[in-house]
Amino acid sequence: MRLIRMLLLPVLALTTLQAHADDKDVARLTQLLEKSQTLTARFSQLTLDGTGTQLQETAGEMSLQRPGLFYGDVSKISQSFDISAKEAGGVIDFTLKPKTKDTLFDSLRLSFRNGLVNDMQLIDSVGQRTNILFTGVKANEPIPASKFKFDIPKGADVIQE
Repeated sequence: MRLIRMLLLPVLALTTLQAHADDKDVARLTQLLEKSQTLTARFSQLTLDGTGTQLQETAGEMSLQRPGLFYGDVSKISQSFDISAKEAGGVIDFTLKPKTKDTLFDSLRLSFRNGLVNDMQLIDSVGQRTNILFTGVKANEPIPASKFKFDIPKGADVIQE
């Protein structure tokens, strides 16, 4: 669950971005990302090493909400990523490649089915792949504030910067 939060929020929020990209693809991705003020979904995540050997499998639920609980200015997406899109039927696949080398991933594929995020795949510099499939995706439905309240479990160590 921690890995999904670490990967998903920067990816979906797409903060501090920089790149040249096809304006049409950037506009389409920006539109899809900006239209969701809230998003809830179940996810399953599979991580494979460079040879295809399974490293980790996990599942859970996620909730995102703007403003404040979904951070980022998606209108600046083209500043950090080269973006290309392919469309087949009701699915649009966006491939994002970071302009800088100091990123968590070498490429990210973000797929939308009928206007909602469907899945994503991250590939890092050693060929490790993380595939995340979203199901039961609901956008722009109210989410109770209690969903975003985190209570530190007893006995947990809190590391602060």
